[in-house]
Amino acid sequence: IREHPETWAGIALASIGLAVIHAGILLVAVVRMRPDYFSDPGPPPGSLRSRFPLLTLAVKGLKTTIGLLLLVAGAGMLVLPGQGLATIAIAITFLEFPGKKRLLRAIIFRGGVLKRLNGIRARAGREPLRKPENG
Repeated sequence: IREHPETWAGIALASIGLAVIHAGILLVAVVRMRPDYFSDPGPPPGSLRSRFPLLTLAVKGLKTTIGLLLLVAGAGMLVLPGQGLATIAIAITFLEFPGKKRLLRAIIFRGGVLKRLNGIRARAGREPLRKPENG
């Protein structure tokens, strides 16, 4: 660190910048999420997903590619400077895998997470997220 203080300062600033970007992406995602996202198993009727299945498949492929790249980058950031855990969390949201919705529900409806997310949504003037009827 003593030999290259400018490099370490740059790495620290880049890490802080990435943390701010991750927080911004998370806030936008929480605010734009449908209130019934966790209680409705599928896309709403008339959505692009239901009208254009090939487009949906292409988007899923792109999201999976981005998710895998973020997952590899996040794993690298666990031993290199960077926001490794935050990057891995964002990568998981891009990936499609069995049980993803159940895992997200377990995280969201535990403790004060839902309360905090709904607080963010309230400040943005959005309807609160709803719990599923059976859980």
